[in-house]
Amino acid sequence: MLSLREMERAAMLLDDRLRNARLDKVVQPDEYRLALSFKDVGHVLVSCRPGAARVSLLEERPQGLRTPPTFLAFLRKRVGRALCAGVRVVGGDRQIAITLRGKEGDVDLLLSVLGPRSNLYLIDADGILLQSLRPLGQTRRVLVLGEPWRDPESPPPKRGEDRFAAVADDAFFGEVEAHYQAMERGEDADQHEKRLRQALTKERKGLQRRLEALRRDLKAAGEADVLRRYGELLKAQLDRVPPGAESAELEDFETSERVRVPLDPKLSARENMEALFKRYRKRARSAEPVAGQIAEVEAQLA
Repeated sequence: MLSLREMERAAMLLDDRLRNARLDKVVQPDEYRLALSFKDVGHVLVSCRPGAARVSLLEERPQGLRTPPTFLAFLRKRVGRALCAGVRVVGGDRQIAITLRGKEGDVDLLLSVLGPRSNLYLIDADGILLQSLRPLGQTRRVLVLGEPWRDPESPPPKRGEDRFAAVADDAFFGEVEAHYQAMERGEDADQHEKRLRQALTKERKGLQRRLEALRRDLKAAGEADVLRRYGELLKAQLDRVPPGAESAELEDFETSERVRVPLDPKLSARENMEALFKRYRKRARSAEPVAGQIAEVEAQLA
């Protein structure tokens, strides 16, 4: 963000350039920036982006959001094609005001640079806060729309240094913008990577849960042969199953092994047999597609 010394220089240069210039158009490229185009003068950028809050000049007007946000809609309605009545630093603090003179009187477009709590405000000639670009809850909770503006309670900062002191006035804003655009590109890349990592982590966890569920289904499908065996044993020995039995110990004639077959006591022996075969067929049918789905999810994970 700009130091107080840099803001004083920016205000002086902008006041000399914009005073009595007519506002032609205002656009809002994103949640932090406004671009004001003045007839025959150029495009002024006002940004309250945390860490990169600034006011500068642009060679071209940026593309605005398709649907005007509340702040922009209010500003357009209030100032229209207003004249710039001056640019100044307010309260000896890192606050710079562009005064716009419209049909309804003067309003200040005030950039308040407070680190992560930087914001852009619209204040009328009576000092009433009309609108804020960022939510007040994110920047200064003590302020209320429709009530008097209050300067920050903290004492003004030291003037700091002018990092662009070696730059001529006519190149000042170009250097400012080049510096902060490079910073923003790096931050945007970091945020983009963070969002990608979060999305990939979420997707990976979802696929892992899906894979575990499919493997459980495959295991259940693998029990189909057991159900078929129970059904075959029961089919061959229906007469050995007493009514209401919860299980029956039946002989496997091929292996001479005694096998305990679980039963539903509410069903007859034949009904139990039919139920076992039905479950067998269902699980046998599901085994092949489940295996294919597992391979697909494993490929997505990879």
